Amino acid sequence: MIGFKNSFSYKDYASTGKYFVYEDKLWVEYGSGAYIKYPLFDFDVPLKQELNTVFRNTKAILLSYSITSSDKDNNAWLYLCKDFNLALLKDNFKRNVKKAEKLFLLRIVNKDEVEKTAYNAYRDTRIRLGLSDYDKHSFLKRFSAQNLRPNSYIVGAFMNNKLAAYASVLAYHDFLEVEGLFSCNDYLMYRPNDLIIYNILDTALNVDKLKLVSYGFSTIQDNTNEEGLHYFKLKCGFEAVPVKRVFIINPKHKWFINIFTKKLIKIGVILFPKNIKIRKINGIINNL
Repeated sequence: MIGFKNSFSYKDYASTGKYFVYEDKLWVEYGSGAYIKYPLFDFDVPLKQELNTVFRNTKAILLSYSITSSDKDNNAWLYLCKDFNLALLKDNFKRNVKKAEKLFLLRIVNKDEVEKTAYNAYRDTRIRLGLSDYDKHSFLKRFSAQNLRPNSYIVGAFMNNKLAAYASVLAYHDFLEVEGLFSCNDYLMYRPNDLIIYNILDTALNVDKLKLVSYGFSTIQDNTNEEGLHYFKLKCGFEAVPVKRVFIINPKHKWFINIFTKKLIKIGVILFPKNIKIRKINGIINNL
């Protein structure tokens, strides 16, 4: 059995413990020197005074927020599910879930168990995505018992007592965020990913009565398998909300963004196409 009723606050999103509250708006560090307005589905446009205050009171190099957009003008999708209606799901997805239910045991995986059993699924997934951070060190930075957040739930699908796939879910008092989905290559044909997402949505929205489930943004990186991920999220019941992700560079660091550094980053993408940090920086620069 899985369940997501909790009393965590939005501030629990701050994995590094670094956040800043401007009036009732929350800004959280999600990367070194990068802060994002949270929750992701808050589309209010921050005033210049708010941005300047966040820069002054943090060590932020970059601020990020999202605004609603049209399908033509968006640079990303935000995947949200507010109403999980089983009758509206596609027949092939429902068949996949029914088959998977007969093969897998679904349950919450405890922190120590994650560290010991989840690496193979993590490694296989990162390699399938064409990323270079599939080593054990990168895995432990995210999923060691020490580094897992207090509000993190790991929903695992087991076959013959082996962890075939799992979702990393962040819980807040009124919504969930699916942070990542990982699966071993050997089990993909049995559709454990479909089963996991189906149960997360059904439990969170129809049983626990939370406000919504978010599956995050589509990537702003170039040359990814985003089309396949987009289709997967839609078939599971998520709505793709068109948004424009806005990135604001701290005025103190604007000197870094110039023709030379832009060319240097593009060369880096060519030389190191699997390096996720370089790809993210390139995606941000392309959307400034």
